[in-house]
Amino acid sequence: MSHTKRAVVEHIGYFGQVVTEGSLRAGPIPYHFTLNSPVGIQMDAYSNLWVCDTGNNRIIVFDAELNTIVHVLSGIGTKADSDRFLLPFHLCRHPIRNWMYCTDLGNGRVVVFEYDRTRVQYVMSFGGNTDSRNLKNEDFTPLSDPNGITVVKESDGSVSVFVCDEFNYCKTDFVQRNRCLKFTEDGRYLYDFRGIRDQQSRTQHDLIWPQGIGSDSKGNIYLANTGVMRF
Repeated sequence: MSHTKRAVVEHIGYFGQVVTEGSLRAGPIPYHFTLNSPVGIQMDAYSNLWVCDTGNNRIIVFDAELNTIVHVLSGIGTKADSDRFLLPFHLCRHPIRNWMYCTDLGNGRVVVFEYDRTRVQYVMSFGGNTDSRNLKNEDFTPLSDPNGITVVKESDGSVSVFVCDEFNYCKTDFVQRNRCLKFTEDGRYLYDFRGIRDQQSRTQHDLIWPQGIGSDSKGNIYLANTGVMRF
């Protein structure tokens, strides 16, 4: 009688599988822990590292040594399906307040959290189709596919938020350009733009699929105009 050894196969997960909410908790990083299509990443004021685990519809906050999971955020804290993340994409830290902004691409909104060393608390959402304050503004159209985000400290001391709305286009726009929106730090819509004109060369640079966006201490904005392969 032969004794054949059988290989032990352990199923971990499918590619693209969304994990069950609540299956990951704060504490030491599990042995089989994995991310699913992580996109945005940002360090907060306490050197904790926030990561958009985009394919799993959650944000994971790690300690500075990357040994411990400090927080797992699946949405804004309620149990409603509409309040859960759907493709959280990019993160940006407020330069003064302990606020973290996140573009929640699938839900077409920006979500803001307040944090300290041990706690994270939902503050607000803005830019979406339930944004009652901004919907009163006739010039405002809700976000469609918010991608990159950056926060700028203006020369007057105020703080502004710029969001790339990657695939949004105006039906009356022949070129079908996309846009970048400017909000106040608390989410009030100011304006949007679909192109930039070089005053010296008089060249028009239309926004086509704008994705990444960043800024510097002087208030300059750097935007990845992906559709035309320029920034």
